[in-house]
Amino acid sequence: MAGLVLLGTLPARGQFFLAGVPEPSSTQPDPAKIDQKQETKQWLARGAELRKENRLKEAVAAYTRAIELTPNSSATYDDRGSAFRQLKDFPAARSDYDQALRLNPKNGVAYYNRALLFRDMGDQKACEADLRVAAAIGMPRAQALLSTLAGNSKVPAVVATPPPPSSANPPTAVAASWTGPWKVTNDWGTFNLVQQGGKITGKIIGGWAHGAISGVASGEEFRGQFQREGRTHIDGHVLLRMAPDGNSFTGQWKWAESPVYAASGFTGTRSSAAPTAAPDPLSDHAAILVGTWHSVASTVGTIEIKPDGTYVFNGNPGGKCHATAAGVDFEGSLAAWGSGHATLKNGSLEFYWTNPNGGINWFAFAK
Repeated sequence: MAGLVLLGTLPARGQFFLAGVPEPSSTQPDPAKIDQKQETKQWLARGAELRKENRLKEAVAAYTRAIELTPNSSATYDDRGSAFRQLKDFPAARSDYDQALRLNPKNGVAYYNRALLFRDMGDQKACEADLRVAAAIGMPRAQALLSTLAGNSKVPAVVATPPPPSSANPPTAVAASWTGPWKVTNDWGTFNLVQQGGKITGKIIGGWAHGAISGVASGEEFRGQFQREGRTHIDGHVLLRMAPDGNSFTGQWKWAESPVYAASGFTGTRSSAAPTAAPDPLSDHAAILVGTWHSVASTVGTIEIKPDGTYVFNGNPGGKCHATAAGVDFEGSLAAWGSGHATLKNGSLEFYWTNPNGGINWFAFAK
């Protein structure tokens, strides 16, 4: 070993090092972490590829896997938020953009993309506010879009917050109560309301805002707030106006922090069917639901739904399930996924729920 000089022996178990050879470092890269970073990059690349091919649900699943591997990446939440926006799943997109900005408040791309989301939702003030922040961070395209909006507004018109009823023209009292189930358009599911005097409480069953609703009735108007299941704060507000016949209403909604209502409203129709505490298993969608469902773009596995209202998850008995207005509620093994609520959309069975970090988890299954 010519040229190598033994410098000394360390007291700990005879360790030694040689001249010209660096001492072993305790900060050498962890191969497991390197593999994890590489896998994350692969899922991100796959998500981008799927978005280009307009396979958006699969793209969301790919980005979700990247988030599971690297949960503190602002850019990855931003990417998944954009896929949700292309799917027109605005609540999920909003949640991901918000999380991206919580992780990195200087992420100008996330501000810009959230501005585009607000534009799609018809919230011009929020759109312009985010564009100003993105421009200040140093995004020329944000400033360019701001200038375009100032010249000729391409943002859908928003609906100003209605003023309170004038004392000179009090609202006409409506004989019909808000109590009962209402079938609501634009993926709101069913409003199951109970009115006691001027107070209204109830549930939003199915749809994107599945959770609780409450508020106050005054004449033909119901002003309320909604809170999606699993959330710890109020998500937004609704304004409903009942028709003179008492069997339908028109509605508007806005996010909790927004001063204006979104342009995309909705309508509701009183349902003749009384709500039941325990619906018959799969009675609403039995022909569609019964069978084996395979996870989309992930390795979650399979769900086999049986005609007797039970299911098998990955070959093991999962528990009971029953149909809802918009999909299926699962007990047992799948109850941890958004309280077990799955929505039936375009032939897919989809689970959404909010994780402790405020992000949206999503799994989809198809036959």
